[in-house]
Amino acid sequence: MASEIIGKITNNAEVNYDGIVIKGDICLNRTDDNYNIYYTSPIKIANSTIEGRVTLNSVTFREKVTFDNVKFLDNSYFINSVFLKDVEFTNCKFYFANFGECRFDRSSDFSGSSFDMGANFKNTRFMSYANFKNCMLNGLVDFQNSESDRVCFDNANFTNTVYFTGREFRNMARFVNTTFKNAYFIFCRFNSLYMDHSKVRGAIDFRKSTFSNQTIFTDTHFMGYANLQNCLFLGPLDLGNSTYSKGCTFSRSLFDRNVDFSSARFLKAADFSKSQFAGEARFFQAEFLDGADFSVCSFNDTLDLGRSTFHGQANFMNADLKKDILAEDGQFKGLLNLNRTSYRRFFVRWDSIKCLQYNETSYNLLVSNFKSLGLFEDANKCYYRFMCERGSETNYQAYKGKIDSLFISVFYFLAWILYGFGTRPEVPLAWSVFLTLGIFAPFWYLNYTEDSDGILEKYGSSDKTNLSEKGDFKQALKLSSSIFLSGTKIFIDPPVIPETLKKSNPWINRIYLLERTLGAAFFFLFFLAISKTIIFN
Repeated sequence: MASEIIGKITNNAEVNYDGIVIKGDICLNRTDDNYNIYYTSPIKIANSTIEGRVTLNSVTFREKVTFDNVKFLDNSYFINSVFLKDVEFTNCKFYFANFGECRFDRSSDFSGSSFDMGANFKNTRFMSYANFKNCMLNGLVDFQNSESDRVCFDNANFTNTVYFTGREFRNMARFVNTTFKNAYFIFCRFNSLYMDHSKVRGAIDFRKSTFSNQTIFTDTHFMGYANLQNCLFLGPLDLGNSTYSKGCTFSRSLFDRNVDFSSARFLKAADFSKSQFAGEARFFQAEFLDGADFSVCSFNDTLDLGRSTFHGQANFMNADLKKDILAEDGQFKGLLNLNRTSYRRFFVRWDSIKCLQYNETSYNLLVSNFKSLGLFEDANKCYYRFMCERGSETNYQAYKGKIDSLFISVFYFLAWILYGFGTRPEVPLAWSVFLTLGIFAPFWYLNYTEDSDGILEKYGSSDKTNLSEKGDFKQALKLSSSIFLSGTKIFIDPPVIPETLKKSNPWINRIYLLERTLGAAFFFLFFLAISKTIIFN
């Protein structure tokens, strides 16, 4: 049967078989690489089995070639062959197929076929539409340095490594709902790429590839490491709802149009360092479970981080943002690094930032940013955290033996504990209540006796009223409050102290003066804090 088919092909007769078993090798191999053998036979074999080897190297087929639902039980070789008309290898089952350096001038259809031991399409040229839809590619598959006009791998399954390195996709390339193990697209050139709803079980590598028009990776799951380093995205890029399980890198890439990572999930570190975003960079509702590196990035348009969550470090060191950062309802649960970061406005709430990398400039810029947005409470919280960090830094230096830092360390401690670095008016108010109720009122109460004299007479008593008849501790509290508030000489004059206190001694005078002095001091601290947080803001 094989010899019969060979005879028909060499005599340019029509080959048309259906439902047969072909025994023997079909061999029309051309050993001279300078030119091909031309055959004008239309070939159609369907629902058949070829038990021998197929060798049709360096052959030019002038008519349509059709293999439909054919089983190739041995290796198949079509190396350096040329197909001038349409080619169909639909629903075929190949043991191993080698189409290296072939040229398909018209459409080529491999849909529904399987390749048990791999396939070689290296340096192959698909001049028209190439269809690999629903293919099962179990072995090593090589498309290196090939080129195609339009190609479709929708629903294909690459169970082993596939190489597309150096390939040019002149028109549309579709990998929708495709499954990969390991895929290498290094140095590829894409016009339009659609790889949405796909799954990559191993690593995928697009290093130094160029994407001229629209590129879509929506709902794609990268279970291995995704490498898109040094890529050129000249058209819009959509990676919405994609998942990166083992990390990814887009470092040193150029995004010339808008890029969308909305609802993307980065389970490991994501590296965008030294990349350039010419259009809008959208990371709305994205989730970074590990670190995210945007250091030395350039953003010419808005960076949208709304509702995004950073569980690890978010590094924007040396990033240059020409426009705004939109981070409303975003959460920075790890360390946020804004050292030497420039931006116009940062729409975020301070409570969303768990920890900011300590740097005086970044803190001051963030405080100014909050004030420009009218978020004065956030500005005060940010300033308070900055002063706490600065105090801790000073304490560390003092601990290391820098004597000149000791005084500053003490000053920061007092400023923190007494009035919250001027940002918390409730602190001096709480101290005032504590001193009045907890210390001085009990002191006056415990020192009361009916036959006291001394300081009471010094300030003069108008009614000589017995303290115990007025309610004891309540009167002591009233007296303590009056003395404390009289330190301001604004709200109240020095009180008239009852005569019936313990016999005057030097401590009575000192405590009286101390309470008035503390009243004046805490009133000043309270006024300073309230003016900073409300009036002057």
